[in-house]
Amino acid sequence: SGTSTSLLLPPLAPGTPPLPRASLCATLLLSASCAEAALFTVGARGCTHPTLDSALLAARANPGADNIHLVRWTAFSGVGVVIEDPETVSIEGGYDKCNSSAPSGSTRLDGTGTGRSVIHQRDGELVLRNLELVGGAPFDGLGGGLRVDGASRALHIENVLLSNNAATSGGGAYIDGSAGGSPPTVTATAWRIEGNRAKYGGGLLLRGVSASVEGLQVRSNRAWRDGGGVHLEAAAGLWILGSASGSAISGNVAGNDGGGAWVRNSLLWLAGSDSAAPASSISENSAAGHGGGAFVVAEESASTAIVVSQAVDWQGNSAQVGGAFSVRADVGGKNVTVTGISKGAGMIRPNMATMLGFMATDAAVAPAL
Repeated sequence: SGTSTSLLLPPLAPGTPPLPRASLCATLLLSASCAEAALFTVGARGCTHPTLDSALLAARANPGADNIHLVRWTAFSGVGVVIEDPETVSIEGGYDKCNSSAPSGSTRLDGTGTGRSVIHQRDGELVLRNLELVGGAPFDGLGGGLRVDGASRALHIENVLLSNNAATSGGGAYIDGSAGGSPPTVTATAWRIEGNRAKYGGGLLLRGVSASVEGLQVRSNRAWRDGGGVHLEAAAGLWILGSASGSAISGNVAGNDGGGAWVRNSLLWLAGSDSAAPASSISENSAAGHGGGAFVVAEESASTAIVVSQAVDWQGNSAQVGGAFSVRADVGGKNVTVTGISKGAGMIRPNMATMLGFMATDAAVAPAL
């Protein structure tokens, strides 16, 4: 249903084995089954566990779903956890105390110096809420802040920041559903990806998986090759939905193509918002090569598209070729490029507006066209 139920019970005394708790049904990952949920608290005296690692080990040993609550004031440093629990695990930050009934902020997990992703999901269903994942720089180069692959079935993110992470692919997050089997279901609300860096996909890289996000902010990320903000490949899909706070791919930089987004054999779908809410936007991105706002690679054997629904601000992007966008397509066995740029101006008097749009291509097009 897109919502979840958190089980808020008093913590167990230190050293007490985890006990089955009340039923946690249909958490938020489209699961209709019920499971016995246990609650683990982490981060201060009186909590059930001193570290996130130890809480995850206890959760793995407990059959059924598990809730892990993190105290917001604790410094969680050296975090590089791998989640292989085949059940549902919910990690929620922002609690003032171990026995607090509701979160009041977020908790920072710092992966500096571990050589790993801050969180790496390899199995099961994972819920991340009220967290800041920072400082991840995995030696294997995949997913600085967050990595999802393997037998993972579902991921839900709510109010999560990925910042100051680095990788070869997916500086903020790397999500791969192309390894075989069913790709994971990925949903998110209020997801911020800011100030990360990578060779491909400075902020987010999706491969063979679809994600639906309401309120996505991808800002100030950098790729020294392609996809400064977002990199989509291998039949990936990214649905960005309008929200009360707006969605934006803004201020990202690519050393080659696709300052805001790089899309190959995949779908990027952008929904605007109604007049009462902030507009979604692709703005102020830049690329040293093609496509300041977006670069699209289309092949004859695969579907590739950028779809814009309702009002989306697409402005202030820059590139050597195609400030707004650039498309490279395989036509008759040859690569051709189509680029576009537009400029609009409004005049108070006489209440008019002007839009100038230009498109250019190196395709062999008949002069009459």
